[in-house]
Amino acid sequence: MTLQGEKGVLDTASKDFQITNQKDPIQVLMNRDYHLYTSTLDWINKTRQIRSDAPVRIQGPNLEIEGTGLLASLALQEIQVLHDVVAHFNH
Repeated sequence: MTLQGEKGVLDTASKDFQITNQKDPIQVLMNRDYHLYTSTLDWINKTRQIRSDAPVRIQGPNLEIEGTGLLASLALQEIQVLHDVVAHFNH
C-alpha cells in the first residue's frame, strides 16, 4: 500500500497518522487492481485500519464505488463505504 498527501501528522508513540489534501485527492493504491481516492484519511496502527469521514471513490476492475466515509481493515482485507453509496458496474 502506498499513501501520498500534501500534509500529514504522525503520532510517534502510537504510529497513527492523518494525511490531508486540499488540491488533489489522496490516492491509495490497495494493490494493482484497486485505487481509493479521498481528501483526508487516518491510519490507526493498533487495529491496522484506514478511516475517513470525507467523500471517497474506489476504482477497480469493472467497477467504481462512490460515497461518504470509509473504514478499511487490512487484517480482514475489507473496505466499507459508510454513507450515500453509489456503485457503477461495467461489463
